Amino acid sequence: MVVAILLLSCKKSPVLQKEECDSEIEYVQVGFVLGDMFFDPGVSCEDFKAIAKGSSDENIKDGFRKLYEEKKIEDCSVLKTINESLEKTTFDTCKTQSIDVRMKCIIKYRSKKSDTLCISGMNNIVMLNGYLIKNTDSLIYTIRKAVHYYRHYPIEAYQHFHEIKKFEQSSDTKE
Repeated sequence: MVVAILLLSCKKSPVLQKEECDSEIEYVQVGFVLGDMFFDPGVSCEDFKAIAKGSSDENIKDGFRKLYEEKKIEDCSVLKTINESLEKTTFDTCKTQSIDVRMKCIIKYRSKKSDTLCISGMNNIVMLNGYLIKNTDSLIYTIRKAVHYYRHYPIEAYQHFHEIKKFEQSSDTKE
């Protein structure tokens, strides 16, 4: 009887419940390779994950696979910032080019829609669903910081990351 009363009176602990997030984005799955290694031909957005995971493609580079990492962004405030940054981007209709991808993000929305974002190395060329986009510094900075991308580089290398110069006033990129 005592056990039954205890079981009926138990409520879920608020610590165990996942916080509600009002971001349109549910999560962002990020795969990235560290370093600015040169590959000829470059790694396309379509081939990025297959190469990183070990496809049988003849252009596979072992060094690429060894430096590959995956992270999932679920922090509500980060997701909101990513969404705001995406809203500020514009499509670059004047340019068409392929990019040498070093980071690929699958953005999953609560509406069950998804977008694919591909980012080059340090030169910050970004494609959204296969189209070049502009005004991406905030977006790149937010994603790279959320997955602790910068901590893999010495502080001297930060001068090559344009988005750090624009958004970083302290040395908290080593998080």
